[in-house]
Amino acid sequence: MVVVYKWGGIAFDDYSLAKILFQPALCGLTFEATFHDEAGSNYQVPASHIFVAGYMSYKVETNADVGAIGESDVVDGTLTKTLLIRGQTTAQWEWLKVMAVFAAGKYVTGSSQNAAWRIEYNTVLYGVEIDIS
Repeated sequence: MVVVYKWGGIAFDDYSLAKILFQPALCGLTFEATFHDEAGSNYQVPASHIFVAGYMSYKVETNADVGAIGESDVVDGTLTKTLLIRGQTTAQWEWLKVMAVFAAGKYVTGSSQNAAWRIEYNTVLYGVEIDIS
C-alpha cells in the first residue's frame, strides 16, 4: 500500500517500490541534466508506471537561486513540464517534503529559470515507482 500526502511525503509498506534518484551534475537553463537511478543510469519512468517524489534533499548554487525539476522527452532535454520549483535563501543543503508525479515514459530532469543559477549535483529525490497498469 502507498499513501501519498497532498502537501508532500509518502508512506508505504512495500520497500521494493522505493526509488532514490540523484542529480549527477550541475544543471541549469542551457544545460539540463537527467536524474540517475540507484544503478547510475539516466532515469526514465517505465511504461505503465508513475514515479511519485515525496522527499527532496537539494541545494541551488547560490543564495536566491531558483531551480526546477520536471519531465523531459529525451535524456538531458528541455523540460516539457515543470513539477517542482525551489528557491533558496541560503547556500545550504535543505531537506523538505514535496509532491510531484512523473508520467510513464518521461525522464526526470533538472533545470533552472536562469542559465547562471543551477541545481547542485547530488540533489536527491526520494519516492516510489508505482505500476498503474
